[in-house]
Amino acid sequence: MSHPALVNEVLFWLVVLLTLLLVMFLYAVITAHTEDAKPAEAPVPEPPVLTPPTRTPPAPVAPILGIAGVALAVIGGWMFLNVPHADLACSHQAAAICLQGSVLLTGTQLLGGAIALAGIALAVTALLLALRS
Repeated sequence: MSHPALVNEVLFWLVVLLTLLLVMFLYAVITAHTEDAKPAEAPVPEPPVLTPPTRTPPAPVAPILGIAGVALAVIGGWMFLNVPHADLACSHQAAAICLQGSVLLTGTQLLGGAIALAGIALAVTALLLALRS
């Protein structure tokens, strides 16, 4: 096995692992219920007060996730669409998708595509969180 082929295989499995972790994170965020969370410590008895205790509302997470998702999608899209104009030989590329000796997608384009997909997934998660609340 040559060196560029080994690098391509390692990068492929790294992208697969990161995609799996992203899916697991998104599942946990979508299915999480903040009211069902139990405190880690034993509850402290409240002092006798005539007024009911005030709860501070949780910080809005959906807008932050939405902005981060859009930013990642734009950055990843720019990396994906930034195509080199020269015809590159496949043998000189460490991480690329090749066809008949020519490079179809460079490593930077592959990484940009993965970042853009992660950004789109994050923006969709933010939208689902905003609609659910």
